[in-house]
Amino acid sequence: MATFSKLSERKRSTFIKYSREIRQSVQYDREAQIVKFNYHLKRPHELKDVLDKTFAPIVFEVSSTKKVESMVELAAKMDKVEGKGGHNAVAEEITKIVRADDIWTLLSGVEVTIQKRAFKRSLRAELKYVLITSFFNCSRHSDLKNADPTKFELVKNRYLNRVLRVLVCETKTRKPRYIYFFPVNKKTDPLIALHDLFSEAEPVPKSRASHQKTDQEWQMLRDSLLTNYDRFIATHAKQAVFGIKHGPKSHLGRHLMSSYLSHTNHGQWVSPFGNWSAGKDTVESNVARAKYVHIQADIPDELFAFLSQYYIQTPSGDFELIDSSEQPTTFINNLSTQEDISKSYGTWTQVVGQDVLEYVHSYAMGKLGIRK
Repeated sequence: MATFSKLSERKRSTFIKYSREIRQSVQYDREAQIVKFNYHLKRPHELKDVLDKTFAPIVFEVSSTKKVESMVELAAKMDKVEGKGGHNAVAEEITKIVRADDIWTLLSGVEVTIQKRAFKRSLRAELKYVLITSFFNCSRHSDLKNADPTKFELVKNRYLNRVLRVLVCETKTRKPRYIYFFPVNKKTDPLIALHDLFSEAEPVPKSRASHQKTDQEWQMLRDSLLTNYDRFIATHAKQAVFGIKHGPKSHLGRHLMSSYLSHTNHGQWVSPFGNWSAGKDTVESNVARAKYVHIQADIPDELFAFLSQYYIQTPSGDFELIDSSEQPTTFINNLSTQEDISKSYGTWTQVVGQDVLEYVHSYAMGKLGIRK
């Protein structure tokens, strides 16, 4: 009997789409013993050969619904995209932002737009969370969404005392990674973004994206948020980088971070932090490479010191405080009570650990000036 080639995983929605395609097109000629159907394949003859051998004497006729473009057509399409502002335009604009040190202006500007234009409080918190957390983690939107809120933990850090991280098990390559939250000496702060999400939104029951089995019960963001985010940014954000045709929206954060680290001579951190794979330790391009894989890597404490904006790197390579009067632990002098946390975070208290919620709430209350 013929054997099928190695199976590959498909999203559940893709599987349903392909199954529907077969059901709607299948025909069976009983007398001639011929089965006809359409399928989404470039080379349907390979499937036909296997089916013919497996189910002989029945003969299969498989027609492809997948449009096959010639290299000439593909090249013409790429030229058209480039001419209207494709990869090159994005790379140039991001390089301009990084070299002019306008990243913080860009992030705060988009934050202001979200604050003014997103009228629903939960949506406002979700959009800010994607904007800020994707940048500070050099992360894809799917990783932010699929993070398991029951897997938060606090870990020691040489410079910041503690940083918060949450595990993401379901990634495109099924290799786990972490999303990090830590104090930042700017208005744009991932811990504040997390506090706002806990305060205004709710944990989302885990959606099933494929046949892969999982024990995960919750996810951080709803599936439809990516579309909402991209549509909102395209409609309301006025920064030049968002005006580029086919330019990044939800993926801008990871492009910015990879370019920022490379431009500041910290390119060796891009691959482990952003899970980029370029065949080298350093990503040379200011816009990170298309070959993207997830790896669970140890992130050096120095990276968080640098990104926190509390520290500066000395000529010897060490990190020292920029201003000794500004400490990253300043805002966690008074711990929040259980009553405060329950009132602010609602359903999240049933999903996220108490020590994590206490840390986030205490930090937010201190930085936002709610508690003296």
